Amino acid sequence: MTNAGDGKGVSVTIAARDGASLAATLFSAPQSEGPVVVVAGAIAVKQKFYERLARFLAARGCSVLTFDYRGVGASRQFGTPGGGLRAWGEQDLAGVLDHAATLAPDGRLRVVAHSVGGQMVGLADNNHLIGAMWAVSTQIGDWRLWPAPRKYALFLFWNALLPLPTALLGYFPAARLRLGEDLPKDAALEWARWCRSPAYFVDAAGRPFSGCFDGFTGTIRALAIEDDWMAPKPAVDALLQRFRRARIEPMAIRAEGGPVGHFGFFRDPGRPYWEDCALWLMEN
Repeated sequence: MTNAGDGKGVSVTIAARDGASLAATLFSAPQSEGPVVVVAGAIAVKQKFYERLARFLAARGCSVLTFDYRGVGASRQFGTPGGGLRAWGEQDLAGVLDHAATLAPDGRLRVVAHSVGGQMVGLADNNHLIGAMWAVSTQIGDWRLWPAPRKYALFLFWNALLPLPTALLGYFPAARLRLGEDLPKDAALEWARWCRSPAYFVDAAGRPFSGCFDGFTGTIRALAIEDDWMAPKPAVDALLQRFRRARIEPMAIRAEGGPVGHFGFFRDPGRPYWEDCALWLMEN
């Protein structure tokens, strides 16, 4: 189902692989020769956060598709079907990539991934459709990869401060704690389970699973941001190592004109990175 746009994109409802409905927005390029870019967002972040970048990329020739994972943002209107983060990758992102592929008949499908979005790309069994990924602070969440003393605070967070209120309330009150969008129970508890395990990607019984990382054979421009405490370089490198068949182009971002952090790349079009991103997506 598609609704009339308001100059900021056209609202689209996309089916996940298991039939769950996802709210998405398509920002069409003035000319059609550019790639289709899917924005795989961070956990607890609504698709609207990526709207400015999406409009910027569309103005430079890319067609851009943003979306909300099940149970988050505008997708909450459809209810919260079962499934946590694993379903976000295997069902939600895979369904969005299926849809995006129909918009890119020449096969030029690209992804901008932010934080957990890079993990979701590795879980989608159709990630072979992606020719290139611009990855911003994409990382593994294992608390052991953080420097002391922060890693001890994260240990407490994953073992108590997230699971306990989630179990009590039936969801994680991230908005109340100023940590982003509220998270459905399944997603929050699975996130905590993964971050407690050195294997990271584990099922409900704690058994590791490999995902579909080897299916991705494209290029990854991987941004590690100097002042981003949520994605330190060891955690970024740990995720990139999962993409064993990808060509990795590391890119270090220094906080030279003010803080960047985990979210600054998407907030500030005044920095040169957006132009670099648009050019790279068009050329790769």
